[in-house]
Amino acid sequence: MFHAVYEAVLVSATLFYVSLVAWLGVGMYRSRRDGRRSTTTPSVSVVVAARNEARTISACVQALQQQTYSGPLQIVIVDDRSTDGTAAAVERLMRQWRGTSQMLLVRAPAALRYVCPKKSALAAGIEASDGDLLLFTDADCEPPAAWVQLMVARFSEDVGLVAGFACVEPMHRHRQRLLAVDNLGVSALAEGSIGMGAPLSCTGRSLAYRRRVWEELSGFDRIGHLLSGDDVYFLRLVAAHTTWHAVYCADAAAVVTGPARDLGWRDVLEQKIRHASKAARYQGGARWMGLALYGYHALLLAGIVQGGLGGGWATSFVAAWLSRWGVDGALLYGFAPRKRRDRVLLTFLPIVEILYIPYVLFLVPLGRRGRFRWKDATPLTPEDAAAPPLPNETT
Repeated sequence: MFHAVYEAVLVSATLFYVSLVAWLGVGMYRSRRDGRRSTTTPSVSVVVAARNEARTISACVQALQQQTYSGPLQIVIVDDRSTDGTAAAVERLMRQWRGTSQMLLVRAPAALRYVCPKKSALAAGIEASDGDLLLFTDADCEPPAAWVQLMVARFSEDVGLVAGFACVEPMHRHRQRLLAVDNLGVSALAEGSIGMGAPLSCTGRSLAYRRRVWEELSGFDRIGHLLSGDDVYFLRLVAAHTTWHAVYCADAAAVVTGPARDLGWRDVLEQKIRHASKAARYQGGARWMGLALYGYHALLLAGIVQGGLGGGWATSFVAAWLSRWGVDGALLYGFAPRKRRDRVLLTFLPIVEILYIPYVLFLVPLGRRGRFRWKDATPLTPEDAAAPPLPNETT
């Protein structure tokens, strides 16, 4: 009786999962077919928050100096209370600056405005900038020369936010390749959900929105109590509290992190718990979807345990795994911004999807409780972890 019930529930859950991936595929198709473009060249401010990035900031600034954008361009580097000479490195770069764009160094105030240090630093940089469009990347990223131009081109009259793709290079170790596959999945989730008008993800390594949107939402004030999410939480606010549309910039070249940090397993674990904490704050339909996926992964774990204890692999369990690998592989194959290079990584997909079971079942609850660090920030207190979710979300 138990096995019959298990198989029936697993089949239903697998059909739900396949339907969800198909939904993302439709959204991706709509995103790629979206012909809205702008030919204007509004003023742009690229804001980069840098905390202890003396080793990487030079490559980032040089990449921004080489942007081919023809409109007014301002580069704002925010020194987020660094202790390694980041500010001095930026000042040296400013003295050597030969670009036509303006470069500005802003020092983040010692007193944090928000719980999240990065939100506080970005807010200081935004307030010091003057561009009509605000673009964001990280201090360890090297945006390609056409990045600003391609992101700006997606700002048609009704678009308030543009999300872009980012990847990590180089990939010398297997764990870097596994993380790259995971990044493809998160990015496909971003484009697919944005294409369906129910945005669920984006990355602060490649993000842009109008200053009007920032002002309309009073900046990060509504999400300032949360330690992370200067990107995803803000995207969700735009969707829930404004009439602006969000789009995904699939035709832009990837923002390549470099030189890539060789994260150890402990660093990877902290990073994934922090990422999981964002999804734990969703409300409305997104929360119900998350709970359904949580249950689906619990069913998969039960099947693995049953097989491991000698109970054999149920036909429904094998079919569920093959269905999952098939639809996920098809989605990521179609998404792959770098075509062949990204598609070769899909050989690691089965391993990633097995690792996703403990990630969803154990790390998401840890993230919900605030059990993670952000750089040198201390873990959240129980009071911080119990902070309210995103306000009044409906998607």
